[in-house]
Formats: sequence, structure tokens, C-alpha cells
Amino acid sequence: MKKFNLFFIFLFIFLVLTIIPITINADDYCVGESCPVNGGANLILKNSNVSLYLNSVQSNISININTYVNITSILINGTGNITVYNNGSLIYNGTSPSYNNTLFNSTGTFNITGFYHQTSQYNSSYETWWVTVGEEEVVEEGGGGRPISEEEPEIIEEKKGFWEWIKSNVMLSIFLLILLLLILSGSEYTRRKIRKKRKVKKVQRLNNKIKKIIKMEKHGEIKK
Repeated sequence: MKKFNLFFIFLFIFLVLTIIPITINADDYCVGESCPVNGGANLILKNSNVSLYLNSVQSNISININTYVNITSILINGTGNITVYNNGSLIYNGTSPSYNNTLFNSTGTFNITGFYHQTSQYNSSYETWWVTVGEEEVVEEGGGGRPISEEEPEIIEEKKGFWEWIKSNVMLSIFLLILLLLILSGSEYTRRKIRKKRKVKKVQRLNNKIKKIIKMEKHGEIKK
């Protein structure tokens, strides 16, 4: 009888020392359930919700290289900070909402994730979208889908170079035009002046001849 009672006493001590600590440790790690914490008080973790937008849309997007993307993350349910990652690199850590304009200057596919870390009241959550960056293609007007070669813009620039210069140097062009008109008018004035001098000299020679004839008549050198 004494041996039987000792058996139950040792069994009771074993249960106290093993099962109860295991139960307490399990309570410390439960998530989203009623967990006995702090002397039996129940703790319920609420579901958090974080949203991620790329250029104001909740979807994957495709862009050309050297393009900015507006990355916005909003905490719908939860309290505290949110973090935003670009291919695993932290680009924002702070309160909601987050706004970030990111320049994508290399090609590839980039993982953008808005993340909310678990707190004492809310569990963790995240949302992920992808940005695909490709080389920019310039297409000729009128369709066809053929990229313009690198040499063609230079040819177009040569054809329009003179007129582009005229448009960008309007004042200088006007000055050169006025100068050309002055030169032309000056040349015409010079020609007129030369003709006038010739006429004057011709009249003077004629007058001199008349005076000489009159003088000779007075001295009787010319017979009547």
C-alpha cells in the first residue's frame, strides 16, 4: 500500500515538472489563437493587411529603361511601421503610407515587396509585385515596327540643320539681312554718285569749251 501511494506521488511530481512547462512554452509561440499568457490572460493576434501599388495599380508592370516608378505601400490593418524592398534592398522604413519614386536604369525583372512585421497585436503580412524593365525602342512614324537606325537621326539633322540654325538665331539672321540690304543700297548710291560726277565733269568740259570760244571771238582769233 505504501509502495502504491509513493508511485502516485512520484507520478504527480513528474507531471508537474514536465507537462506544465511544456504547455507554457507552447503558449509563448502560438500565433492567431487564444494563448494563455501572463497568468492565464488570453492574447489574440489580429490579421494585418498591407497593400502595394506600382504607378497607382496593384499589378505587375513593364517599363522602358531609365524610367521612374511610383512605389506606394499602405497599411490597411495594423499599427506601426511598414517596410518596402526593391529586390531585397530596403527603400523605405516608416509609417504608412509610403511614397517612393525609384529610377530603374538597368534592364531586368525586379521584385517589389511591401512588408508588415508581426507586433504584439497583429501578425505579419506582405504584398509583392514585379517590375520588368526593357530596352527602349524608337519606332518610325507611320508604323512598321522597325527601330530607327543610329545613322538616320544624323541624316535628318543634316537636312534640317540650316533651318534649325535660322530658327535658333532669329536676331542674327535679321541683322545679316539688314546688313545685306545696306550693302546693296550703298552700292546703288555709289553708282549714282559716280554717274552724277561724270555728268558734272561733262558739263564742265562743255562750259569750258564755250568759254574758250567766246574768248577767242573777243580777241578776233575766230573769223566770222
